[in-house]
Amino acid sequence: MKKKNTVVIFFCALFLICCQAENDSTKAKPEKFGITNEHILSQVENGIHTPSGLKAGKGLESVLVFCVSCHSSKLITQNRATEEGWLSMIHWMYETQNLPPLGDHEPIIVKYLAENYAPEEVGRRQQLEVEEWYELN
Repeated sequence: MKKKNTVVIFFCALFLICCQAENDSTKAKPEKFGITNEHILSQVENGIHTPSGLKAGKGLESVLVFCVSCHSSKLITQNRATEEGWLSMIHWMYETQNLPPLGDHEPIIVKYLAENYAPEEVGRRQQLEVEEWYELN
C-alpha cells in the first residue's frame, strides 16, 4: 500500500510539473521597445535596428513593412517632423506616389515617426573650449 501511494504521489508531482512548464511556455513574452517580432528584435543593438538604422520602438514593425519596403530608411532618418508633418508627407505619398492605403497602420506609423524623428531645436554649434592656445608660424 505504501509503494502504491508513493507511485501515485510521484505521478501527481510529475503531472503538476508538466502543467507548470506548459503554462510558462504559453505565457506571452514581454515586449522590448514595443516590438513583438522576435526576428526584428534580434537585430536591435543599443536601441537601433541595425539593418535599417531606425530607432527601436513601438511601430517599427509597421514602418519596416510599409515604408522601408518602398524607399530607404535614410529618407526617414534625414527628416524631422511633428505628427501633422509626417501625416502630411504620407498624404502627399498617397496623392503623388501611389502609396496604398495604410489603414489601421497609419496612426501607428505616424506616432512612431513623431516620437522618434521629431523636430529638434538646433541652434549654433557650441563654442569650442580650448585649454591652451598656440601661435601659428
